[in-house]
Amino acid sequence: MRQPALVAASVGHLHHGGIQATVGGAEGKSHFSLGNSNTMHRIAIDVGGTFTDLVVSHANGSARTLKLLSTPDDFSRAIVEGLERLLRDGTIDPASVGSLVHAFTVATNALLTGKGPVVGEAAPVLDVTTLEGAPLSIGKALAKGRKQLLLFVSPHCPLCKDLIPIAKNFARREKLDIVFVGDDDPSEQQAMIARLEMGGMPFVNGPMVGRVFHVDRLPHAVLIGDSGTVLSKGLVNSREHLESLITAHEMGVVSVQDYLANSKSKVA
Repeated sequence: MRQPALVAASVGHLHHGGIQATVGGAEGKSHFSLGNSNTMHRIAIDVGGTFTDLVVSHANGSARTLKLLSTPDDFSRAIVEGLERLLRDGTIDPASVGSLVHAFTVATNALLTGKGPVVGEAAPVLDVTTLEGAPLSIGKALAKGRKQLLLFVSPHCPLCKDLIPIAKNFARREKLDIVFVGDDDPSEQQAMIARLEMGGMPFVNGPMVGRVFHVDRLPHAVLIGDSGTVLSKGLVNSREHLESLITAHEMGVVSVQDYLANSKSKVA
């Protein structure tokens, strides 16, 4: 496993070689003690298959979070980029870092794929608030014949910017109540909403919905029926995939990927 080495390199970069870093802990998790953590701020880093998350906890109790796309060719690149950004904006001072904790959850996320609410069963009922401050219910019963489409996106997801305009037209045509869901800096979400003309459509920002539905890769969609039942779900990156959400439900297939795989095998 390269995790301790890659984080040690990142910490060395952060401190410009001025502080010794010691490695310890189980495989997949490393802890670096850099100073008196009672009076200095702490950095926690989680590297996942899609995103790399950094959290800086200050001695006064405040915290700063940063989310970046992971770099699978070399996971240390995202870590270094994140640390550099935190240095540039003044969030961290190399001389004031007390400790750094790092977790590598790519393998864990792979095991979670396909988990979450089961197709054909009731969706979790969540009362959330949109970016505009409006209350919104996810998974509750709708008017007869209506369906709710949850589309998980991010301004850092290249596929999402192409899919969102397609999804807007698809939802309008199919008379779906579309809800965009993300977990990024609100200002970045607002910029994406303005850029892709998503104003007037509900956008929920925060980790809760994604965790409940076990979303670990993007773009991801969940289709919920008028009774609050999960009809279909899966990764989506094209109009064909969105249409497959409807077809998968009508054919009784568990996911978009299952439907597409079955379709290809029949053609073959």
